[in-house]
Amino acid sequence: MSDSGGFDPTKYSTAALAGLLGLHIAEKGWQVGSLLGLGIVVPVAAVVFQKRDVQSFTKMAAYSAVGLCGVASAAGAVKIAKFDRAGFEDRANNAGQNRTDIFSAAGMVAGALASSFLLRQTGVVNIIGGASLGSAVGVLVHAAIRPAEQREPSQLANILKE
Repeated sequence: MSDSGGFDPTKYSTAALAGLLGLHIAEKGWQVGSLLGLGIVVPVAAVVFQKRDVQSFTKMAAYSAVGLCGVASAAGAVKIAKFDRAGFEDRANNAGQNRTDIFSAAGMVAGALASSFLLRQTGVVNIIGGASLGSAVGVLVHAAIRPAEQREPSQLANILKE
């Protein structure tokens, strides 16, 4: 995939490519968990459990993001165990997802910083939750303003279909 910013998979060992793919799958799990946390988990916690304070919101978002990250990582490990070198080379670096990841990471940093500065008694879970909510906002911003050539299904969706 030399079209992805100069990434040349032939310069990496199979184990390194497997590691890159594993990190990519974990990152996608985090992003999906963050989006579910923002769109479903936090609203359900507010309505069903009457949890309407910011600290509860950030905790619920953290549980969602970390939980889905773990599930995606486990499912990805099972899936990629069947790959050969060519499979890793094909999937290790997906140029179409790089922009999503940049927006997600920027939102993650902003969310973590905001939660650590704005919540008076911030615990690690609240900071992780703030990072999760920021990551979800970053992904949504990316989706709203992404170029037309990037409006195709993600590589992770293609991997899970196989």
